Amino acid sequence: GEKAPEDCGKEPEFEEQLSRLREITDRLERGRPSLEESLSLYKEGMALAAGCRRILDEAEHTVHLYTEEGPREFIAADSPAPGCADGGDNAL
Repeated sequence: GEKAPEDCGKEPEFEEQLSRLREITDRLERGRPSLEESLSLYKEGMALAAGCRRILDEAEHTVHLYTEEGPREFIAADSPAPGCADGGDNAL
């Protein structure tokens, strides 16, 4: 299908890049491309791999920032329950 105007010039989504990278890998492993086609596919695959790595690095950075500096909406399993200073029983 056609891309929406706001999608023009944008980098393809991670899943699209990964799917194309798999197609290229499959073609190189199972097919019998000519040397010229092999080189073209290899160059495209390397560019896609770099794009995927960049997206993953950005995602990892975002997660790191969120978990290190952002709000914490969860409590680790080994943390005391809210309201329990020592985490033990509140039995009297």
